[in-house]
Amino acid sequence: MRKPWPFAGLAALVATIFVIASATQLAHPANAGTTNCQTSSAELDAAEQEMLRLHNQARAAHGLEPLTLSPTLSRAAAWKSADSSAVPPGFSHTDSLGRSPARRAQDCGYPTGAGENIAYGFPGVRATFDAWMNSDGHRANILSPYYRAIGIGAEGSAWTVKFGTIVDSQSEPAPTPTPTPTPAAIPPTPTPTTAPPAPSATVEPQPDEGVVLTLYRGINLVTYIQPTARVRQALAGIEDNVQFVYQYDAATGQWLRYLPGAPSYINTLRVLTYGQPYYIGTTAETDWGRR
Repeated sequence: MRKPWPFAGLAALVATIFVIASATQLAHPANAGTTNCQTSSAELDAAEQEMLRLHNQARAAHGLEPLTLSPTLSRAAAWKSADSSAVPPGFSHTDSLGRSPARRAQDCGYPTGAGENIAYGFPGVRATFDAWMNSDGHRANILSPYYRAIGIGAEGSAWTVKFGTIVDSQSEPAPTPTPTPTPAAIPPTPTPTTAPPAPSATVEPQPDEGVVLTLYRGINLVTYIQPTARVRQALAGIEDNVQFVYQYDAATGQWLRYLPGAPSYINTLRVLTYGQPYYIGTTAETDWGRR
């Protein structure tokens, strides 16, 4: 997505959902004390607080949980926005130390990799946010149900927003304003006179006929919309173009993976589950689904 910069005032934005930088990076979080992550602007100012509010307002409008502010992701975002890679001609997700967004998040103390939106040159908070929302990749980061944490940093018109899957702060998510209802008297709860009804049987979801997902070359964050199936069965017809499939298991704090052709002790991801998000890396654009 990088383009030449004919003049310094050009507005620009780039997004990445590259949470899984590499197995090595995920297995060995960096020590922030031995890497460059020093910044005096990790605390959010008024503009950055407004950017946080806009993110959670947009998520609430789509029925999503608010993102919790992460001090480590905010430190990484503040450092990135002050770096030379935040402005043209070096505008890039790769910073001046050669670090990816995932590596930089870990260097700043976050427990794993992170997604990232960056922008430069837009006139204010709302204009920057609107530009992201009008771009498919950036919008996907903002409205991903997979993310739970956020970090924000700005330096002039250079903005960095980082997204994480792990809440590493005890602070509560920033609230989204909602109308306060008029209190009403609560009627007493009647004592039940009959046994509660038995739960209904769980129905396996049916295939979403006619729905085709286009997987683009590179890394795709998608929600699986077919019935639960073993990975090879689910990928039938496109497996030749698939490099990997990753899913984060919040229960164990580990990444599950499927690499085509790898032995079973490498492939820890066994099935694709309806309604769950997955990162899929492909070598070419391909259509996935039923027509």
